[in-house]
Amino acid sequence: DRNILTKLMQLYSEEKDWGKLVEVVLKLSDFVEDKKQKAKYLHTAAMVSARQLGEIEMALDYYERALDLDPTLDRALEEAVDLRTQKGDYRGVEALLKIKLEHANEANDHQKMLEAFEELAVLYHKNLGWTGAAIDAYEAAQTLDPENKRRNDLLASLYASDPVQYLDKAVTAHRAILRRNPDRTDSYKLLRRLYTETKRADAAWCMCQALFLLNLAEPDEERFFRRMRSDSPAAARSQLSHDDFHQLLLHEDADPTLSAMFLLIEPAIIAARAQSLQDMGYDGEYAIDLAQSPHPIAQTIYWAASVLGIPAPPTFENINDPGGLSFLHAHDPAVVVGRSAIEAQIAPQAAAFIVSRHLAYYRQGFYVRHLVPTGTGLKAWLFAAVKMISPQFPIQPELENPMRDSLAALDRAIGGPTRERLASLVSKLLSGGGALDLKRWVAAVDLTADRAGFLMAHDLQVAEELIKASGEDASAVPIKDRLKELTLFATSEQYFALRAKLGIAIDS
Repeated sequence: DRNILTKLMQLYSEEKDWGKLVEVVLKLSDFVEDKKQKAKYLHTAAMVSARQLGEIEMALDYYERALDLDPTLDRALEEAVDLRTQKGDYRGVEALLKIKLEHANEANDHQKMLEAFEELAVLYHKNLGWTGAAIDAYEAAQTLDPENKRRNDLLASLYASDPVQYLDKAVTAHRAILRRNPDRTDSYKLLRRLYTETKRADAAWCMCQALFLLNLAEPDEERFFRRMRSDSPAAARSQLSHDDFHQLLLHEDADPTLSAMFLLIEPAIIAARAQSLQDMGYDGEYAIDLAQSPHPIAQTIYWAASVLGIPAPPTFENINDPGGLSFLHAHDPAVVVGRSAIEAQIAPQAAAFIVSRHLAYYRQGFYVRHLVPTGTGLKAWLFAAVKMISPQFPIQPELENPMRDSLAALDRAIGGPTRERLASLVSKLLSGGGALDLKRWVAAVDLTADRAGFLMAHDLQVAEELIKASGEDASAVPIKDRLKELTLFATSEQYFALRAKLGIAIDS
């Protein structure tokens, strides 16, 4: 009689006759056909057996029978996990967590899947000592929740425990940490150790260079850095290709679509804004023969342009110009070498940085950074290009007047296949849905120039000293941020690849 059994269950509970209570609960479970209701009775029997009778094995049996009937009974599963954990039955815990994961997957419940992967990862790492399995579980969780910084840091630590197998993943994880926090010294030190253990001598030396300048180097790290340090510019054995520049040297914030658009419209901007050499007081016949010039700065321009894969711009000496290197915005963009660059005794590595940084802006598409030095001016040209392809594109009132002249210049200069390529880029730009971040693009171009200067100077300390001396007006990026960005680049896989490409790595 179900009613009598229900009354007995109440009485045995009040009298704390736990053994009889379990018997009655099990009898009641036999009355019901509904699986979920039966599972609830078994769950009750399991709880009483565990908490009141101390019968752990019996309780686990009831828990598992309940879960077979109703896998969604989360509380039963968690209590079963707790019991098996108390027993030290970690393989049993693993089996239960896999049940949780399986049913979360079937229900497409991302939150429960995430919880299951996290619990499995902790189990594998702390209880079973299975590093590989823990990494797999954390990585699976990271695919569901990729922005989780805590988990990324845990993965970085686990990867570092086996650098031979997980070096690439450890590097990627610690690079992400440093990108968030460039002052995290532990990551620099750990990366140096990983490169040393995996016998990547050049990468280890680059890390020692950074540690030395951050005042973090141990005595052996400082000795290694000083012993292998070069006192001359990069003795490159090859030239950077277009792909090398864009894949390894270019700052990652330089939006490729914006760069491609400026590449296409740059000739039209030059035609509209530049002047003839004669109008600026120069004669093309007096351009320096860089290869034959006796002046070190001219020789440095010739060498740096060759290595960076940039056609050497026409170069003019002007002793009436008291400055160093400057832009000559002619129809064929040129360089002016002023009196201080000719007469000053500039150390070779410093000259390499100054010249290479300057030349980086002459790469097609980036020259507009200095040809049109204001953000409003650049925006007017960019929006004019968009408006020419997409007339309905809305324009801010303050840009309408400056954009009108730009639009007319572009319309005259761009046609045929070039206009078709521009139309494709505009379509891609507008379909992206995000704001056009020109300020970020300009900053990325300036940071790329810093990278080019450092690469050719072949010394991080020289590069940093020149950046500090340049003043805040020399770049769209504050000096403090320029230094941090350059340190990140100096310890990056891209920089290591460039050193190998040019044949300037210490193990080349």
